[in-house]
Amino acid sequence: MSNQNEAEHDPMEDLFMHVMCDRWAEKLTVTRVEHFSDDEREAFELHIQSCPRCLELAGQYEVVDKYFYRLLLSEYPAAAMKAPPLPVGRRSRRQAYHLWDTLQHSLGQRMVAFQHSFSLLLQGSGLVLLFIMLGAVFFQVEVDGTRVTPVTIMALLLAFMLILLGFLNNAQLRNASSQRSARQQGTLAWREFSLPMPAITGEVQQEKRYASRRRVRQLWRDKWIWGVMFCLLLLIGTISAGWLWPLNGPSHKLSDDASGAPVGISVDGSRVFDTNRQDGELKRQAASKIQDGDIDGARELWKQALTLDSNDAELLIYRENQAVKDALQPYFTLVVGTVFAQQHIGGARDILQGAYVAQKEYNAQASKTHGTLLRLMIASADVDGTSPTTIATQVVQAAQKDPTIIGVMGWSTSRSALSALQELTDAHLPMVSPTASSDFLTGRSPYFFRVAPPDTQQATLAANYAKDVLHAKRVVLISDPDDTYSNSLGQAFMQHYQDGQHKLVHEPFAYTKGDLSTVARQMNDILAQKPDLIYFAGYVNEASVVLKGLPPCSKVNCLTVLGGDALYVQGDYSLEAFKNYGRLRFTAFASEERSLALHPQFFANYARDFDPQGQYRARTYGYNATDADIILGYDSTLVLIRASQQLQAQGKQHLNGRELQRVLQTISVPGVSGEIHFASDGNPVGKDIVMLQGNEDGTTHIDHSLDH
Repeated sequence: MSNQNEAEHDPMEDLFMHVMCDRWAEKLTVTRVEHFSDDEREAFELHIQSCPRCLELAGQYEVVDKYFYRLLLSEYPAAAMKAPPLPVGRRSRRQAYHLWDTLQHSLGQRMVAFQHSFSLLLQGSGLVLLFIMLGAVFFQVEVDGTRVTPVTIMALLLAFMLILLGFLNNAQLRNASSQRSARQQGTLAWREFSLPMPAITGEVQQEKRYASRRRVRQLWRDKWIWGVMFCLLLLIGTISAGWLWPLNGPSHKLSDDASGAPVGISVDGSRVFDTNRQDGELKRQAASKIQDGDIDGARELWKQALTLDSNDAELLIYRENQAVKDALQPYFTLVVGTVFAQQHIGGARDILQGAYVAQKEYNAQASKTHGTLLRLMIASADVDGTSPTTIATQVVQAAQKDPTIIGVMGWSTSRSALSALQELTDAHLPMVSPTASSDFLTGRSPYFFRVAPPDTQQATLAANYAKDVLHAKRVVLISDPDDTYSNSLGQAFMQHYQDGQHKLVHEPFAYTKGDLSTVARQMNDILAQKPDLIYFAGYVNEASVVLKGLPPCSKVNCLTVLGGDALYVQGDYSLEAFKNYGRLRFTAFASEERSLALHPQFFANYARDFDPQGQYRARTYGYNATDADIILGYDSTLVLIRASQQLQAQGKQHLNGRELQRVLQTISVPGVSGEIHFASDGNPVGKDIVMLQGNEDGTTHIDHSLDH
C-alpha cells in the first residue's frame, strides 16, 4: 500500500507548504494574530486548515503572550521558587496515566501492524475468490450438471465486500498515520532563516487556488475508485448473466426461433400434429369429432384418411389407443417425444412408425393373454430451445394426474432431448432416446438412456473412412456451432481426422440450421478451397443444398460428401438432391440391409402396417422399406416394453418410473439394430455403426471397405 501512497503524493505540495510555513512563522514572531489585517487573517485561517504545525505554533505564542501580559500587569510579581510536591493521590494518578500512555503506545504500534496485515488478508481473500468466480464464469463450470445461482451471487458479493473492507481499512490507517505525523511534525524546530513575506493579496489568492485544486483532486480520486469498482461489478454481472441461472444444456445456446410447428400432447386424437400431408384435413375433422364426443364419426374419418394415406403413423396410434380403451383391460402409457417442425418432419414420422409397430405387436400378444396393454401418448415440440421444456412439463403434469404414464421414448433430436431432460428427471420419468447422439448427453442424468451410440463413435469411424478409404487430403468441415448435434459431431470428426498428415484446409464453415441460405451463399467459398471431401455435420435439408451445389465430376476428381446419421432420413431429401445422392456417404446406427436376415418378422410387420394393400412397389421408403430412424424408434419402444414386462413378471400391478429406470439399468434386449444394454452413463454398449453409400435411385447400400 505504501507504493500507492507514494504514487499519489505530490512533492511540490510539500515544498509549497514548507515555504508558506516559514513565512508565517516569521510573521508570528513579531505580530500577534489579532493584530493581523483582515486580508492577513483570512489568508492565515485558510492556511491553518491544512497545516496543524502553524495552528499549534499560533496557540503556543498565544499562551506565551498571555503569561507575559499577566506577569507585566501584576502588581506583585511572584518570585521564582521550587514547585511544591504533588499530593500522593495525584502523583499516583499521574504515574498510572504515564504507564497507561506507555502501554497504549506499545499496543498501538502492534495494532497498526496487525491492521495492515488484516487489510492485506481481506483484499487478498477477496481477489482470490473473485478470480475463482471469474474462472467459473469463463470456463462454464457446473456442479452436478447444474449452475447454482444463489451460491454464485453470494460468492461474487462476498468477494467485493472483502476487497471493499480491505480498502476502507487501509484508508482509515492512512488518515490516522497522517494525523500522527502532523502532530509529531508540529513539535519540530523551525528553520532559522525565512524568506521575506509576499504581498498579502497574492498569497490569499494562491492559497485559495491551491486548496481548491487539492479538494477537487481528492474528490475525483474518490469518484474514480468507486467508479472502477462499480464498473467491475457491472461487467461481471453482465458476463455471468447467461451462466448464473440453472441451465442444464451445454455451454453454447439452446434457442432458435420457433418454426410454428404444432406443439402439445395428445393420446386420443383430439389434437393432431402431422397435418401437412394428403389426409391432413380429414385428421383435423376427426379431431373435432373427438372433442365433440363423436367417437364413431372420428373412426369413420380415420378410415377415410388411412385409405388416402396408409403410412400415417399418428392416426394409427390414435386408433390403437382407442382400441385399448375399448378393451377395458389395464394398460400403461409411454410418451413418444418428437418434433414435427418441417426440417425434422421425416424423422418425426419415422419415429412414430417404429413406435406404432412395437405397440401393435405387443398389444396383439397381450390381448390374447388378457394382460396389460400399451397406450402411446404423442408429445410434439418445436425446434426452439424452450418448447421441449414446456412440453416435458405438460407430460409431467399429465403423469401426476394419470399414473399409467411411466416413461418416455424420445426425444428424437439432441437439442430437444437436452431441453426436456431435467423436467423428466425431476419427475422420475426415464427417457430412452432413439436418435439423440450428442456427446453432451453422455452421463447427463441417471434417467437418460439411448439406443444410438454417441457422436464420438460415429465421427471416429467417419474420420478413419476419410483417411483410409477415400484418402482425402483436402477436407472441408461444415457445421452449426449453435446446434447441439451438429457441433458435437463436427468437433468429434475434426478431433479424430486431424493428425500429422491430415489437416482441414480451412477453418470450419458455419451455417445456421433451418436457414438454407447460410449454406447456399458459402458454397462458392467452400469450392474455392478445392476440397476432395466435404464433411457435413448436420441434417438433410441443409445437406441437400450442398448436394445440389456440387460441381460435375471430372475424370480426376468427383467431390464426395460425408456426414452423420442424421442424413439417413430418406423422406426429407428433395428430388433435385437425389441427382447427386450417389456422391453421399454417411454413418448410420441401423440398416435394413444388415438386419433383414436376423429380424424378418419386424420388416414383414412394418410392410403389413403401412402398405396393407401391397399397392406400392418394393423398397418404397415409408411403406414397405425402412431407414435407421424407423428401426431405432422401434427398438427404443421395445426396450421400454421389455422393462415393463419384467416388472409385471415380478408381480408389480402398478408400474412407475422409478422402478422402470431401475430395470433399464440392467436390461438386455435383442433389438433390430443389435443387442441393446446400457452402460452406467446411459450409452449403449457395443452397438455397431455402418457406413452407407447412396445410390442414384435414392436407395442406399452398405460400404464394407472398413470391414476387417
